[in-house]
Amino acid sequence: MTEEIADMSDKKLTKTFKEYYEDPSYRARHKAYILTKVTCPACDVPVARCNMTKHKRTKKHEKALSFKTELRAVYETALRLLSKGNQL
Repeated sequence: MTEEIADMSDKKLTKTFKEYYEDPSYRARHKAYILTKVTCPACDVPVARCNMTKHKRTKKHEKALSFKTELRAVYETALRLLSKGNQL
């Protein structure tokens, strides 16, 4: 029993930072995660997860985001007017 404990103390139970990120199984899992397609909530455009930040800076995204913001403001105004009893 004490020999087993002595053997375990010689072995590292955790990997170093470099060993973890160079592990082929981790690399495959991480690459699959990064390349998954997600849908942008503002534009409803499928974008790879690794390109989401770049996509958020495009004019297409900014235009869709401003359109949704304006549409929401119009919708809330219409609801407010209807709740007061006014007709559109």
